[in-house]
Amino acid sequence: APSAPLSSQTTGTEMFPNPLKDYRELPVTYPASDPSLDTASTYPELTPLSDLYSRWPQNSHLPSSTFREHLRLFDFQDPDQMAQARRLRDMELPFKVHNVPEIDTAGDKWKRRGYLSEMLDGSMGSGGVESARRSKRRKKRSHNTGPAASEGGVSYSVAMSESNFFTWFDGRAVDNYRRRMDPTYVKPTKPVSMSSSAYFERAIKKDLTETYDPDSEHLYMTLGVNGVNQRRDSKHTFIHHDLPSFITPPNNFFVFDFDHNKGVQCRFGERGVTAAAHYDNGRNMVAMVVGAKRYTLLPPKECDKLHVITEKDHPSRRHILLNFGDMDAVPSDAKGALAVETIVKEGEVLYIPARWFHYITSLQFNAQCNSRSGRLDDESEVGETVRFFGGKSDIE
Repeated sequence: APSAPLSSQTTGTEMFPNPLKDYRELPVTYPASDPSLDTASTYPELTPLSDLYSRWPQNSHLPSSTFREHLRLFDFQDPDQMAQARRLRDMELPFKVHNVPEIDTAGDKWKRRGYLSEMLDGSMGSGGVESARRSKRRKKRSHNTGPAASEGGVSYSVAMSESNFFTWFDGRAVDNYRRRMDPTYVKPTKPVSMSSSAYFERAIKKDLTETYDPDSEHLYMTLGVNGVNQRRDSKHTFIHHDLPSFITPPNNFFVFDFDHNKGVQCRFGERGVTAAAHYDNGRNMVAMVVGAKRYTLLPPKECDKLHVITEKDHPSRRHILLNFGDMDAVPSDAKGALAVETIVKEGEVLYIPARWFHYITSLQFNAQCNSRSGRLDDESEVGETVRFFGGKSDIE
């Protein structure tokens, strides 16, 4: 395993304060643990989108004192439970795993005040200010994705939206799209020069405030570390040290196809930050290292209802520009789309099958990292799942 960055030995033990509303402590009920029920015909239970967001509006705290989960949660330390988890993974059905020592240990580090900013600003000596400068020079890169990892550390970027709604876009496509399709196209977010410590303190302050305005400016911080097969790979970042299973071969439960892995993406969200619904072709493991997020998952068969951007040259292709925080503005067909929601808490890992749409809201300050195991091009072995939930043909 890579050696620990020297600076990780110098960080103090003061922790980030707990938020006023801490979803990590929320009591949760889970579906029955009968493996015979884990078939695509019965699992997971889906609900119309409008019902989910009428019961729990996006920009409000959960109105009840408990939350009913519809995704199975498996104990990583229990071989029998992990056999069930592997079965669902191989069936391309969503689930969660917890009690993962690697994730728990990383979370204990990342919650220490100063650890992340020392890893990001101290080890690099540049951080967000340099990332913003690079994003201006590298117009072909999206500022929503951190620049390539550098030896000894990682670079990050901070994006600003005029509300809590964030839409990813491919910066490489912007100029061409304006020239050929729409000269009035406006990028949905813009880069901000900010140190990581300033970002984290701002995010923590939001957790300690009673009032919340979804229409105020929000910030979202991201970083990326290249995979083993990518040209600018670095093997000495704190991500390699803290989350080795997500970025370092050999294959394991979380990354089971390193030949097609493209590295790790980490996102640090302040309360309310909401990522527009989209799908990925890769099979995705999402680790909540700190905090909690609300995920809404929709299977591929719901694609026709979701008003997905399908223009090949559009900077936000594969994304949906519907903000579920304003359900009155959501078209009726989208309101009827079937979905399952889950709260991904600190220490949990969510599996998002290939091509399942996901819509994400930060419930409090959080740090999340995900890694993918390549595309699922041959769906012949998951025929039952495709029959009930759709697949590649539904989104093409």
